[in-house]
Amino acid sequence: MTALPEMDPTQRCNHRRCVVDCAGAQLTADQCGPGIVLRMEGEIDAANSKLVAQAIAHFAQLKVPLILDVSHLEFLGVSGFRALLATGRPGQPFCVVAGSALRQLMRVFTDTGLPVVNSLPEAVQHVEELLTGNDFHRRARKWAVTSR
Repeated sequence: MTALPEMDPTQRCNHRRCVVDCAGAQLTADQCGPGIVLRMEGEIDAANSKLVAQAIAHFAQLKVPLILDVSHLEFLGVSGFRALLATGRPGQPFCVVAGSALRQLMRVFTDTGLPVVNSLPEAVQHVEELLTGNDFHRRARKWAVTSR
């Protein structure tokens, strides 16, 4: 698997959607408002977690809000869980839509710091609130500098 813009036979993309095959997990990236929803299906384990982490890292580099929808995963191993934990970047709004596979791990690892929600609409709302807050703080800093 290679990240965009280089194309790999396992990827199918158009201007709004990209599908990445990660050897047992399929990631579908859709543009959603100002950000990207990255829906994961299948299984993420030690065999493919590095591919999944690379795909997530690619989309995170786009510096747009990122929603990771793992609610359709059948299995999420600890190595895949680590890939989710490494997703957050300072100043980049992101959110995770939980499913049963993630909830099982979160029973064991309770204090992860992951911004987890229960549905895609809730995730979109969360990201929009983060964007509004970030915009407010940016404007406040700009005002403070220009008003001196």
